[in-house]
Amino acid sequence: MKRWMVLLIGVLIAPLGLLAQKPSDPKSSVPNYCLDFDGTKSYVQIPRSESLEPAEITIECWVKPSEDPQHFVSRIVRKVGHYQKGYMLSASQGQNNFLEGRFYGSGKDQTVSDFRITEERSDRWHHVAAVYAKTYCFLMIDGEVVDYKKHDEAVLLHDPPVDLILGTGPIMDQEFYAGRLDELRIWGYSRSVEQIRKEMWFKLKGDEEGLAAYYKFDEGQGSKLFDHSPNHNDGEIHSATWVKSEAPVFPEPEEMPTNSFESDLRMVPGSGSAENP
Repeated sequence: MKRWMVLLIGVLIAPLGLLAQKPSDPKSSVPNYCLDFDGTKSYVQIPRSESLEPAEITIECWVKPSEDPQHFVSRIVRKVGHYQKGYMLSASQGQNNFLEGRFYGSGKDQTVSDFRITEERSDRWHHVAAVYAKTYCFLMIDGEVVDYKKHDEAVLLHDPPVDLILGTGPIMDQEFYAGRLDELRIWGYSRSVEQIRKEMWFKLKGDEEGLAAYYKFDEGQGSKLFDHSPNHNDGEIHSATWVKSEAPVFPEPEEMPTNSFESDLRMVPGSGSAENP
């Protein structure tokens, strides 16, 4: 085959291989830490704030569940009392070892869950996004929608208002999460699939519109977990330990590259803008 034909074919097919690739390695000068939760006594407590109590919500984070079995129930993010109204992100419910979003509002309680933490999936980093809108909710794992449900129009309720807890729940001896947590973002609106995919690999500035809380987990020391959003929902760390993070989160580039996933988004309302789902 002539040299010019080989070069032409290379130019044509090279972009196809880039569509699902994550960005190149982060700069070594960027701090990269996370918190490790031991599954027995580790948690972070963040005081109650109205900024964490929206009618619609998006919870995003990177998690690395432990190889050890989770508790009968295991909470990664929880802002709801026992059998009350609010929201949570779980690593197990009834010892099912599923990553799932659970939402309790003015309508029927909603759960989106279709990703079991198997032996092959444990001890690896996964991006999780749980979204609740007034008429639908969905769960994304590693950039793919794994569960989607429509529901009657309803908003999240926060009754009674409680603290936000990372790593456990109100029944603390039974709900501890075993694993690591990094780059937690809580948004006061339902983000689209496109928005989540575009920014899941990159650190935020902290002043993005609708950002209710943003935990970079890059302190690397101390007993405080700082919220880098304007709301300053800082938390107190209890027994969780700082460790180096290998979560694939990168410095924000000057120009965001196209980091497309070519799967079909038609099943999910919200694959457009937040204002026009």
